[in-house]
Amino acid sequence: LLKKAPYYVLLSGTPSPNRLAELVTFIRHLRKDKMFGVGLSVFRDWYFNKTTNYFSGSVEYKTFKQERSLEWRALLYHDWFIRREKKDVLTQLPAKQHKLVTLQAGESFKDIIAECEKLEIENVSDIPSSALSAIAEIRHAFGIAKAPFVAEYVKELLDGGQECLVIFAYHKAVIDILLDKLSVYNPVSIRGGMTSAQKQKSVDTFQKDKKCRLIICNLEAGGVGYTLTAAHDVVFAEASYVPGENDQAMDRLHRIGQTEKVVAHFLSVPGTIDFNILKAFLIKQRELEHLNKNGVKAT
Repeated sequence: LLKKAPYYVLLSGTPSPNRLAELVTFIRHLRKDKMFGVGLSVFRDWYFNKTTNYFSGSVEYKTFKQERSLEWRALLYHDWFIRREKKDVLTQLPAKQHKLVTLQAGESFKDIIAECEKLEIENVSDIPSSALSAIAEIRHAFGIAKAPFVAEYVKELLDGGQECLVIFAYHKAVIDILLDKLSVYNPVSIRGGMTSAQKQKSVDTFQKDKKCRLIICNLEAGGVGYTLTAAHDVVFAEASYVPGENDQAMDRLHRIGQTEKVVAHFLSVPGTIDFNILKAFLIKQRELEHLNKNGVKAT
């Protein structure tokens, strides 16, 4: 379709869900003179660090060369790329903050950490298809083992002065544990299997009823479309391995009607795959902030 259209505009709220290298796909469609006049391989070698996949041996381009950030941004905004951030369009919204919270769980995660070390996964892109089943099992076990520690962390926040909180998790078993251990705060939930009316009732209760101090959401069922601005702190008991999905979930709080700085608490344990991927996610956030704050301004 793009080849036949004389003019076209590509619109995306998350043009690079995982890493800046994903922008290359857009550039290849928008720039018909190759990649700014050079071939794809030359372009990648100039702007991205070349690595070798541990499992497949294939060459990959994952991380952006920070020393080329000003040059890269000048090219992006030269004559075809327009970026409008929420802070520019909705100027009344306060800032967002990401926090990686380290849980000191001692022996509780010894076996899980040992399994994670065998796989040597540092980033979601390092995961081979052959390991997906094993990682899914580890992720499920880790979420269940972590849930009691997450509950204690949430209790400290609520008892320490927070009026209400949003929690995101992935597995049903994890949500069940959190609902049980945090029942004193009159929680409601959004998860798979609920009707649209049931989900909206949970949202309305959380937004309007001061006795309801907690809403616990499945990332897929409650991560998009809803307004949860009654809270300004969100705890990720389990985070998505796709950074864009975490940001979408965080934006349930960071939207029109929010008057406080929104803080996302990502809870994890060092030595686990989960911890490594969350670190990579936060590095990616800093890369994007660096790209957007330095160099040529969009016009």
